[in-house]
Amino acid sequence: MVVSRLSTRERTRLLGEQGRQAEASELLAPYVAIRWWPAALAQAELPQSWGRAEGAIALARPYAAVGGSALGFFARLPARHGRQDEAFVRLSAGVED
Repeated sequence: MVVSRLSTRERTRLLGEQGRQAEASELLAPYVAIRWWPAALAQAELPQSWGRAEGAIALARPYAAVGGSALGFFARLPARHGRQDEAFVRLSAGVED
């Protein structure tokens, strides 16, 4: 048996490129279930790379409330897809923090 040395993130990218989006998302699901931001980021990037901005925004939104790099990613995501108002509101809410 050949064991793949690819990272989970790389495997999900490859599955997505092969049109196997559901499998790619399933591969990340256990990591997302424990609310691990790097996995959630990878899962949010998948639909974005497939031209599904709404799916990416929906996946990233809960993490944005926590702040940090998740908030930065979330703020740029809607802005890249013509939703600058949503990005501005999200970022301005934490300005005083």
